[in-house]
Amino acid sequence: KEEKEFGTHEDLSLTERMHLWLEDAGWNVPFRTVVLVVVTLGGLSFLITFSLTQQVWVGVCGALGALYILSQYAQNRKLKRANLFERQLVDALGVAARALRAGHPLVGAFQLISSEIGEPLGGIFQRIYQQQAFGSDLRESIRDAARVNRNREFKLFATAVTVQMQSGGNLA
Repeated sequence: KEEKEFGTHEDLSLTERMHLWLEDAGWNVPFRTVVLVVVTLGGLSFLITFSLTQQVWVGVCGALGALYILSQYAQNRKLKRANLFERQLVDALGVAARALRAGHPLVGAFQLISSEIGEPLGGIFQRIYQQQAFGSDLRESIRDAARVNRNREFKLFATAVTVQMQSGGNLA
């Protein structure tokens, strides 16, 4: 049910998946720029290794090696950003629990999280707070954030909060 409610990314095109991959790595650049950098890096690597060895297969290996290094660098950034997100989520849940125990509404707790927790998580809570401030339903804003986000723990958090809001349980 969670996958149905919050959506999956399996039905996306290759371009859309690449956009998500770039976003996960923390690169806010146009997709065309990335393609240009990849093609340029591969071409330069090919030219440099080919000019040094005068062998085409060595040039191709040099280009593939450079592209592999670039992909590993991007994967490392993606992993670091995911780890940061998870650490921030733990901190954010603590901030929210303290704010709710102090008597603040849930939206106030989200505003506090957005001001105290940096990117990438602070921006998500800022968007939820802004959507609610402009009249959107809070549960729908939380569901939208979970739909866009690809972190399982955040989706679990969103599910728990929406269930608690519907049942009237103690969120703190």
